[in-house]
Amino acid sequence: MTERILLSISLKVPDNEARSALEALRVKMGFGELFTGLVREELWELEFDEPRGEALARAEELVAKTNLFANPNKHRCEVHAAAEWALGDDLGADEASIVVADRGHPEGEGMLTALARVGAGGARTARRFIVWRIRVARDIPRDDHRVIPVIERVAVTTSRTTGLFCNPHSQTARVLLPWGEEKVLVA
Repeated sequence: MTERILLSISLKVPDNEARSALEALRVKMGFGELFTGLVREELWELEFDEPRGEALARAEELVAKTNLFANPNKHRCEVHAAAEWALGDDLGADEASIVVADRGHPEGEGMLTALARVGAGGARTARRFIVWRIRVARDIPRDDHRVIPVIERVAVTTSRTTGLFCNPHSQTARVLLPWGEEKVLVA
């Protein structure tokens, strides 16, 4: 039995990387006030060969005892069973999430090694994602033929002036839309 556990990590303090990215969208890329907010989160997906309750307890213990995933002084960390929680379920009608991961998940291998070094093993696999939660100046209707392509265009870097969050040569990206749809942008 394999159980997937998700760790959602966000900053308690102001996120200067997200602030800089929002400024780049508004000023350097010329979108002005179309984008009204941007939040960056880290998401870890851990797999355990244990029943759900034990896997959740093990993940909470790893977070609390190692500080490898989150520094309690500056991060918030929520632990969820993947079967009970889905990324994007809490998106507002004016939000979308861009989910980016390095190909091959090298951070995951490094995290498993670090956990083993401190005697805190248990996870079978680890994968890291960066989630950019982007807020648009108005609700995003399903049939919007203007806003959705803009979100897709800012997500993947294709030139010096297009794209911001994903390098398609070394990363994958997908966008989660407020009505539950998921689109793969770079596989």
